[in-house]
Amino acid sequence: MTNLCGQKFTQREQCEQLLKVLECLIDRTGRTPVAQKIVALCTAKLSDPLSLLNGAQREKQALIHKNWMITLIWVLKFESRTLREEDWPFYYPEFQFLELLGRKKHADLLLWDDCLSFIGKFGVPQALDYSTAIDGWYATTQECMRCAYQKVFFKITKRELIDYQKREIALLEKFENPVNPQEKFNLYNLIEVARAIGGHNPSDNNRLKKARREFRDFRWKAYIAAHRNWCQRVSGIDEPLMHEAKKLNPLLAFVEGEKLKVITNGRQTQTIYPI
Repeated sequence: MTNLCGQKFTQREQCEQLLKVLECLIDRTGRTPVAQKIVALCTAKLSDPLSLLNGAQREKQALIHKNWMITLIWVLKFESRTLREEDWPFYYPEFQFLELLGRKKHADLLLWDDCLSFIGKFGVPQALDYSTAIDGWYATTQECMRCAYQKVFFKITKRELIDYQKREIALLEKFENPVNPQEKFNLYNLIEVARAIGGHNPSDNNRLKKARREFRDFRWKAYIAAHRNWCQRVSGIDEPLMHEAKKLNPLLAFVEGEKLKVITNGRQTQTIYPI
């Protein structure tokens, strides 16, 4: 594996490099509430080196964490007025591939803000457990990261991944909740509140009816669009994430014995650990 400068590093070492990248970017954006939460998420401790995981499993866990770090750095960029897409490090292939996942995670933050703003203005039958969008987003992101780390032993094909995302989008388009509350309680509640806000109520006055319609037509559709765009990126057969000039999808990494492999174009695989 190679880092941003083309040198070979393990996934764990690349995570350490990304922390330095994050520090440089925060020097430009300032230590905003969003930046502070992103730092907390990115510095979450991975498994102990002496744990029961073997080297390849620890590498996959570190790869999952690296993907999340890049995704969260994109969220920092989307919340910033000083960072630009053409700036370092956003033009690197690894960052480019995960940009739309960053958009999807940023959409969670925007949905929190939209729901809390609506509740503050009108009130709805349900209330959220957090009073600020950033605190709610932090909780939902923690849940998603925890679920991702639990998949260190899983192997998923590109078709299975795309099918899962399409089912999720189909439910959202029907104004249904695709989230398992046992896995992601806070995200499930957020979508339930969004459904309550966007629902029809014959007793609403004209002002509230208009607000609900605008939420459905603009806020909710934007949330779905972020999911759809990421699904399209994953579906693309020529979206580059380059490791040693190879087009690899980091979401398709799997452990085979003491090796960490990634499915490349077609059914071929490439070993990325040991390096």
